Amino acid sequence: MLKNQKVNANLSVNRITNKDVAFDKVEFVLENLKANVEGDIKNLQGAVDLGSTIITLPSKDFVKITGKASIKNSIVNISGINLDNNLITGKYNLKDKNLDLRVSLSEKHLEKYYGAKDLGYILYGQIDVKGVAGKIKAVAKGRATNFEKKLPDLAYDIEYNAENYSDGIASINGLDIIDRQYGDLLGVKGRVNLKEKTLDIKNKHNKIDLAKLQNLFV
Repeated sequence: MLKNQKVNANLSVNRITNKDVAFDKVEFVLENLKANVEGDIKNLQGAVDLGSTIITLPSKDFVKITGKASIKNSIVNISGINLDNNLITGKYNLKDKNLDLRVSLSEKHLEKYYGAKDLGYILYGQIDVKGVAGKIKAVAKGRATNFEKKLPDLAYDIEYNAENYSDGIASINGLDIIDRQYGDLLGVKGRVNLKEKTLDIKNKHNKIDLAKLQNLFV
């Protein structure tokens, strides 16, 4: 084994697509990617400019990814990566695999992700993700608001804990349908266990006010 492993790498991509690399799972076009990394393998330094990447979703809509990150003392500092209007910031330690990310949500086109009609909702909120080597905790809080139609808001408060990324438990502290005039209409809480594939969801309130629900359709 080499005692001193040095890295000196520069990458520049003017344009590349999924067809260029024979990848058929996701359609993408990547332009103007630049990266340079150097130093000892245990103490990397460098910078990455993602340029502009366009990903085609299953709905055939597009997501644009731009942003920059730097590497110092083998810590990747994400100063800002944009997925359309959503912003990712944070750090990732290449040595101990410690992850600390924040996603600020401001998504105006939710229909791109669920492949159905645009109902006019805008998703706001924040997702905080922390963890080490697959053992992660993520907390998502926010609200989906509709400014175009007489539809209620959806507020969410969800926590996810996992030992290995995708084998965790999602604790739904609150998933609430809220009307701006009549207040809370319906709320649920519970747990979703992805490893055991079990679901336990309950009504947050003792009873449902049917009169409030009826007013939505008047």
